[in-house]
Amino acid sequence: MILRLFISILIISISSCASVHMLPQSVQEVSFNEAEGKTGWSKYNQIETFRDTTPKDIFDAVKVGLGDAGFSLRYADLSRGVAVGEHGMTAHDWNIIAGVYFKESGNDTIVKVIIEGSKDIGFSGDVTSDGWAGKILRGTREHLNRTNQAVIKVDRLDFKKATNAPDRKTENDDLRRKLLRQYINKEITREEYTELMKRVSED
Repeated sequence: MILRLFISILIISISSCASVHMLPQSVQEVSFNEAEGKTGWSKYNQIETFRDTTPKDIFDAVKVGLGDAGFSLRYADLSRGVAVGEHGMTAHDWNIIAGVYFKESGNDTIVKVIIEGSKDIGFSGDVTSDGWAGKILRGTREHLNRTNQAVIKVDRLDFKKATNAPDRKTENDDLRRKLLRQYINKEITREEYTELMKRVSED
């Protein structure tokens, strides 16, 4: 009897878990004109426009935003404008799935976060916090701000000098040393350090 009850609870739990298949697979399948907030059973939407950013900037930032909010990255595809993460068990959910979708709009990038909580039976199955989307977007914003500040610290004039100076290699080496010092002093994160070093190499 106890075993049968345990199996029944296990089946219900598994069937109520949120799945990546609940979410659109690309930004082309997403409407940016839908209502925001709670839009279904344990489902939440939130949209934000990031000024003067490219989809590539957002692609890197939303993965950090997902991680900062406690989500493990399930998959991400820049060409499809999507990043999907999964959060483990919380006080209200067996699991939570978050889809982040982004598209270019002039000089800006529009981002939509869709949250799907587990579909449990009863009132408690519909109390997924609507704060998850905000946490992901906040982490995305903070990463972009940190990256932009790091670029400013390096000084845009240094990049210009590195491009125009006769000894470009020396200038680039100076920039690399500056970035390394900022990374060692924990002024920038490892991801930001890697991204900025890549920019110097490409410049």
